[in-house]
Amino acid sequence: MLNWATVRDRVAAAATMNSTEVDLMIADAQAFLEQQTGRYFGLPASATQVLTGTGGFLLFLPDKLQTGTPAVTERAYPGAAETAVTGFEVRQGKAGTTLARTDGSLWRQGYEYEVVYTRGYLVDSGPPDILRLALDLIALRLNQQDLEGLQSGSIGKFSFTRFSGNDLDSVPGAQSTIHAWRRPVLV
Repeated sequence: MLNWATVRDRVAAAATMNSTEVDLMIADAQAFLEQQTGRYFGLPASATQVLTGTGGFLLFLPDKLQTGTPAVTERAYPGAAETAVTGFEVRQGKAGTTLARTDGSLWRQGYEYEVVYTRGYLVDSGPPDILRLALDLIALRLNQQDLEGLQSGSIGKFSFTRFSGNDLDSVPGAQSTIHAWRRPVLV
């Protein structure tokens, strides 16, 4: 997500911290943002998603494709024989990737589609609003270290402070950024 040098350069309170302490704060901010949005903002990594067909020409990946073309297999139900799907094109969007059928077929409604792809972002190259929010959360946490009621603790030589939902109320624009990136949940 962020490089410790970037945090050190942009957050004055982090200038005297060592890289291990800053890396822990970056990891906490990333985990918090991923939990709030249901999206992945980490380094590029392989992911496997099982998605249900929509009955239309488009299938939406929950995270942005980093590189390459996903491998897609189709099955009528869990445990059924798999068939490779190759007749689609990748369409990149701000928050995610869409697979559009180009072979005249549909993503069959109710069918399972297993998609293997590389998701994530290179260091310091994620969505600008998410990177800014991570920096703001780290700055807020560092500026409030001596205040009562924070969720904090220590493990061995390291102390930590976790992010909580209350932090969003203290950062201008945080709620709107989270809502913009939050993945819709269909029930």
